[in-house]
Amino acid sequence: MIKNIIKKAGCRVLHGFKIFKFKNFNTRIIAYHTVNPEYFEKQMMFLKKNFNVVSLSQALDDLDKKQVVITFDDGYLNNLKYAYPVLKKLGFRAVVYLTYDFVDRNEFSWWDRLEFSGKKTNINLLKMLKPELIEKKVKRITGLGRDDKKPGKYDFMSWDDVKGSMDVFDFGSHTISHAILTNVSLNQAEKEIAESKKKIEKKTGRRVVSFCYPNGNFNDEIEKIVRKAGYESAVIYKKGNNDSSADRFKLLRRGINVKDDLEIFSCKVAGVF
Repeated sequence: MIKNIIKKAGCRVLHGFKIFKFKNFNTRIIAYHTVNPEYFEKQMMFLKKNFNVVSLSQALDDLDKKQVVITFDDGYLNNLKYAYPVLKKLGFRAVVYLTYDFVDRNEFSWWDRLEFSGKKTNINLLKMLKPELIEKKVKRITGLGRDDKKPGKYDFMSWDDVKGSMDVFDFGSHTISHAILTNVSLNQAEKEIAESKKKIEKKTGRRVVSFCYPNGNFNDEIEKIVRKAGYESAVIYKKGNNDSSADRFKLLRRGINVKDDLEIFSCKVAGVF
């Protein structure tokens, strides 16, 4: 708590001094899951005023440029409801990494079930388990299954939503079921990676060229499968700078939390922390 207060106070000072003007970086990729409508437009206006915001495909043409790429994970309806109108107004494109089953069946994700239930558990320990064990434990803890009714805040986009927002969103793959790929067999990982690409392409009529590793977990074997499946890039969940020396299948992204106000956001984009 104290650490967060100090960090926020420091960011207010640094934002006031426009530290983001002086911090040197090349391609910064930012990653949302859902957005806070109270903050999102202010964040995007800040980017519009101070940086060159480009699509991922444009960024990959020259990673050495100072530019920002916007991404979203999972395909929440929140992205369409609150982010899409702002991005469209400002002329920005963004990548949404879809988990196929979430969109196809509007599933109740296991982490959302935990949040909704209010039950406390060690999520990092859960993430070390195989998907079927995670499901069993979460159902036992919360009494909720993936197909149970859920509040609207946890809804995912439908395929009609996806097809209707392609003027702003490019769509990548985030696997079929959001399995953490290092916790499953290589055969299952290949299915999650390759089949999700084919299925999303069939639904959208567009090529899927970018992949997002669930939870950011991967290894050499997983990366080889992603390359073999025909993707042109992949992103992880680790802060840092991307330049021409970056591995295009390990592109770094800075996570943006739904609670991040403009001052925290500007410091994250600048790479202060």
